[in-house]
Amino acid sequence: MDYVFGRPKKHDRKKIAEELLEWSTNPTSFNLLQFTRPRMINATCFPDWAAIDPDFSESLQLAKQALAMNRFEAMLEGALPYADYAKSEHNYDPLFKRDMRKEKIWNKKLDLKMKKAELDHAHKLKKAEDGAADPSEFDKKLNEALNQLKSLSRSNANIDCNSTNKDTKS
Repeated sequence: MDYVFGRPKKHDRKKIAEELLEWSTNPTSFNLLQFTRPRMINATCFPDWAAIDPDFSESLQLAKQALAMNRFEAMLEGALPYADYAKSEHNYDPLFKRDMRKEKIWNKKLDLKMKKAELDHAHKLKKAEDGAADPSEFDKKLNEALNQLKSLSRSNANIDCNSTNKDTKS
């Protein structure tokens, strides 16, 4: 396509949507700019078109999911470093974005629980110093609780993917 300066030309969204879906199945397709630049399409138009055209929106989402798979496979093969993959994968894979957000929230809750347990322990030790309780009993219970919390933090498999939306709000 030849680009002519001046007023933007009208784009055929249906044709672009079809081309986008076909292009996204190519294993070397990693991001939308690879599609838009050679066609002289402003990539920022895509969200606007998706908002007014349900068919284009569906095509765009399917293309993004295909790009997510291309990027994932390239990462597994070593063609795309994990850091580069993870940095922008939330733009392509809606499940990755959801799971990363849940994991961050879960880790934050875990940190708060651990801090609370440490404060409780310090408070109980203070009471024990005053003769109100046996510190070795508190140490034993606290260590058990902290070990359980630490083992949970090491396992990402324990994130509840069936939680409700109220569980994921910060």
